[in-house]
Amino acid sequence: MSGSYRRHMISFYADKNERKAERNAVRALSGALDLPDNEFLQNYKISKEMVQYLCQELAEDLSPRTSQGLPVLIKVLCSLKVLLTGHYQRGTGNENDLSIGQTTVSKFLKQFVVAVNTRLKPQWIVFPNTEAGRQTVASGYLTKFGLPDVLGAVDCTHVQLFPPPKPHQAQFRNRHGITSINVQLMQTAK
Repeated sequence: MSGSYRRHMISFYADKNERKAERNAVRALSGALDLPDNEFLQNYKISKEMVQYLCQELAEDLSPRTSQGLPVLIKVLCSLKVLLTGHYQRGTGNENDLSIGQTTVSKFLKQFVVAVNTRLKPQWIVFPNTEAGRQTVASGYLTKFGLPDVLGAVDCTHVQLFPPPKPHQAQFRNRHGITSINVQLMQTAK
């Protein structure tokens, strides 16, 4: 191994550790839950209470595996930011309240999605779990609409709100500046 390569690698890892220390300092100074409610809603699109619920429900899967690991709250906020805004992972990680490297954002996102699918999906999304139950639902769609092998239909829509509910008006403002609520429905044939 040449001396210049060795110096390059030492410099690379020193820079990497320095960036990591800077990110830790930024995160320590910025408490997302300390933001005013309307600013938190504007940044994360859900309430602080919902974030705390997610942290509580997913803690077992998202808890740090080492003493240097990031807390569950940071993992949840980071993942929500990517999923709710559609921003790229690097941009999400660079935001002041999170300050996380892109590879870490990617890792947290995967952990979060797996945890939601494992812990929350069974509580909130229920499909018939027996063949007889699935056949009953599918026969309803076939009889009523002539569609075979369908278990449900999903649709979403923005329902405009006027005037927006107080005191949480910011929570209902969509990306077009209109106050609305995004409604997603899953329906069987009944």
